[in-house]
Amino acid sequence: MSDLTAPEPFQATVRTLLRDRLLDAATELTCAHGWQGVRMAEIARLAGVSRGTVYNEFGSKHAIGEALIMRVTNAFLEESRAGYEAHRDDIIEAIVTTT
Repeated sequence: MSDLTAPEPFQATVRTLLRDRLLDAATELTCAHGWQGVRMAEIARLAGVSRGTVYNEFGSKHAIGEALIMRVTNAFLEESRAGYEAHRDDIIEAIVTTT
């Protein structure tokens, strides 16, 4: 038996790339204009897709906001985990490096 694992299906890879591109565009717009200034059409334009694609992927501006929050939260948790793993013997140092 081989130790090789099957790659992620192509369609899933493309969907991940699309979601990342849309969230990157939404992040850029939020930083530049605040959440109130974010428009689905502008997200689509920055991502290079149609407005319909944005709605098909997320459904609403509210859903994009939730996805942005989850993205930032997951990044924070991953950094915290890595900091803890790097300093397992010194919890104070682990906390300091992750804040």
